[in-house]
Amino acid sequence: MQTLAQKHMAQYPARPTATPEILLQAGKEIEEQLDEWGKKDPGVAQALTRICGGKHMNGYELAKQLEASHTLSHIDTETVEVLDNFSHEVDTLVTALEKEWERSNQVQPPHPIGTLLIEGTITGISEHNPAAYLVDEGKGHSYRLAVKYENAITATEHAQRLTKANVIALAC
Repeated sequence: MQTLAQKHMAQYPARPTATPEILLQAGKEIEEQLDEWGKKDPGVAQALTRICGGKHMNGYELAKQLEASHTLSHIDTETVEVLDNFSHEVDTLVTALEKEWERSNQVQPPHPIGTLLIEGTITGISEHNPAAYLVDEGKGHSYRLAVKYENAITATEHAQRLTKANVIALAC
C-alpha cells in the first residue's frame, strides 16, 4: 500500500540515484587523487564501481577489496585516506543531480510543515538535502533529521497500517 507521499511523488520522474555511471565518475575522481599522491594504478575507477555497488564503504573496506582483487599494488595510510573520499564523491554527484531534478521538475512537498511523521514533526524544508523535510524527533536535540519526501510516513498512516495488520492477524 502506497503512502500519501509516495502517491504524490509518483507524478514526478524518479529521484536520481548512484548509477554505475555516477560510481565510475566518482571512481575517476579518486583515481586522479591517487595519481596526485603518486599512487596511480590502472583500473581503480572500474574496480570501485564494481566493489561498492552503490553502498557506502569506508576507505579501509575499499582498500581491502582493492587489494584482494589485485587492483591496487601499494596500500598505505594515504591510499586509505583518499579512498575514504569515494562515498563523499558519490554523494556529491548524486546530490547535484537531485538538486537539478528537484528544480527542473518543480518538486513540491506532499505534507505541510507541522505534520507528524513517524520520525517526528516536520519543522521545515531542507536547504541541503533536495526534496527533503527537516524533522524534529522531539528529544530536545539541536539537530533535525532530513527525511526525503517519498519516505515520509505520517503517524496516522502508520497507525492505520498497524491496525490493518492487527485485524489480519486476528482473522488468521
